[in-house]
Amino acid sequence: MKRQLIVLLWLLIASMPSVCQSVNDTVRLDIVSVFAKPNFFNDGAKRETIDSLTIQTSLSNNLSELLSHSSSLIVKNYGTEGMSSSISLRGGGATRTQVQWEGFPLNANSNGEQNLSIIPSNGFNFIAIDHSASATNFGSGTYGGAIELKTIPLFRKHANASFLASYGSFNTFKGSINVNAGNEYLQYSGVFFTTKSDSDFEYYDYVRLEDCKRKNAEYQKFGTIQNLHFKLSEHWLAHLGVWYQVNQSNLPALLGSNPNNAEKQTDSVFRAVFSLKMIYPKTKLTYKTSYIDDYELYTKKITPEATQYSTYSEILNRSNMHSLQLQQRISSKFYFSTELQGKIAIAEVGDYGGKKKENSIAGISALQYKNTNFAGNISIRKEWNSQYHIPFICNAGFDYALLAQKLQLRASVGNKYRTPTFNDLYWIAWGNPDLKPEYGFAGECGGEYTFISKDSAKLSSEITLFHSVINDMIMWEPQGAVWHPNNTAQAVLQGIEISTNITIAKQKYSIRNKFGVNFNNAHISKTYNNNSKEEVGHQLYYVPKSEVFFNPNFSFYNWNISLFAHYETKRYYSLTKTLDDYFLLDISVQKTLSFKNSKFVIGGKINNATNTVYEQIRSYPLPKRNYEISIQYFINS
Repeated sequence: MKRQLIVLLWLLIASMPSVCQSVNDTVRLDIVSVFAKPNFFNDGAKRETIDSLTIQTSLSNNLSELLSHSSSLIVKNYGTEGMSSSISLRGGGATRTQVQWEGFPLNANSNGEQNLSIIPSNGFNFIAIDHSASATNFGSGTYGGAIELKTIPLFRKHANASFLASYGSFNTFKGSINVNAGNEYLQYSGVFFTTKSDSDFEYYDYVRLEDCKRKNAEYQKFGTIQNLHFKLSEHWLAHLGVWYQVNQSNLPALLGSNPNNAEKQTDSVFRAVFSLKMIYPKTKLTYKTSYIDDYELYTKKITPEATQYSTYSEILNRSNMHSLQLQQRISSKFYFSTELQGKIAIAEVGDYGGKKKENSIAGISALQYKNTNFAGNISIRKEWNSQYHIPFICNAGFDYALLAQKLQLRASVGNKYRTPTFNDLYWIAWGNPDLKPEYGFAGECGGEYTFISKDSAKLSSEITLFHSVINDMIMWEPQGAVWHPNNTAQAVLQGIEISTNITIAKQKYSIRNKFGVNFNNAHISKTYNNNSKEEVGHQLYYVPKSEVFFNPNFSFYNWNISLFAHYETKRYYSLTKTLDDYFLLDISVQKTLSFKNSKFVIGGKINNATNTVYEQIRSYPLPKRNYEISIQYFINS
């Protein structure tokens, strides 16, 4: 313990001499961009950001759909928006893909996942996809990357609002209100949202060999996300964010089951964050804290008419996290960062036999070097957990611009880990309290070449090669009639990602095209017991070997037409059985009517225009061709 305290003190004190130096920089920079946004952890890693215009004009208020239409991701939908939806990157799975809000993880302590279909995409003005998020920065569970959700203030005088109302198939209503206002000292942003649907689409039950219509599938959600940013003085900034939401979903029957199902789930979330920043030309000190309270109630009856519940299950996930970070500009080319994190994670589940709790503390340091053509960093992390040993983490990466900025090369490598979920550890008669954390490493390299870069046209292509190894991989296996999790296997996630972007902007029209293809070789490389030898070399479940997407967007005067085509090869859901490959095409059209300080955007879209019958999860049917019409109103003062 003494040695651990010494290491933590070093992590925090290492940069103090430079902090105490006098600051004589005469260059006056904008207070929000004092450090020109130094990137201490992501040099060399593939990262995609979704621009605010795409977020604002999206006809969906569903984060899962927005992300799947913005990048080639592996999506697993259990039905329509009211059902669960998870996204994984590079075959890592939902429990190995971290979702963050304002820098704090949202993945549930109990099952390690976050349902993206219930998150409103228009609740944020910054969304980033970190395909190989470093474990030094994000911590546990990033073999499948990370999703960042933030609201970034403008700190200038402005006021605007937008209103969205839409109606679609299956008697689906959506509505939202966004308000943004502020000046150079105070910024407010808020969103109110609601969705309600019968979700009663028709499907063919190939188990019962009959056409069916979904029953007990209604869902609704409503909530709000509020943000206040304060510039307390020239050098002090504060942020307060609050997120409250309720989701109520009836759960329809699986294929082959009696359609008169009587299951229901209610989710209620309350989340709050607070941050305080002290900013000087060479120094930035940030304190952040979060409180996350997610409640889930699952009930089941034998029949819809029954008065008694056969299952009544309450799940409470709660976490409280604190962070103190110091960033220091050592010279014109070197930057240093050190951070101390502490977290308390709690879950109360009846099947655990009581409340379970874990405490962790982590120390992080990073050093970045940056000049005109090169940026590189190295970072380290040491974490202590009250339940098990966490390995020492290190990550390094670089970006290098060549050929007059036309060719960008990058590479990153680092080790990673994932702690077991509370379900894995504490589920009575099922869990395994002797589980160890998964550990391994991840690396990638790639490049982007810009063929044309002009004001009116741009053409670029990107390629990324990645390779990850997961040791002591946790898998649930049958032992007689009961399944248990064990550190059973070693898995390898490797592949190639290729994309091309074309942009043409003229006075009367513009064209944006994005085309991409991914090859995934995510498989079990070896097992640690004889019961799973047949799995060696087998592709991980629900991970396609290859996927292709094409997203052309055409704008002409006040019209905009967008297509999104997506193809996935077959996916295994057992050792010998697969789901069929499928091709989807979504089409959206928008017409803008502009006035002096306002505009209307009238739109419509057709989802699954090819009327494809497909599944992303075995036994969960998905809707065929369906539509949505909407009207948005934007006003600026």
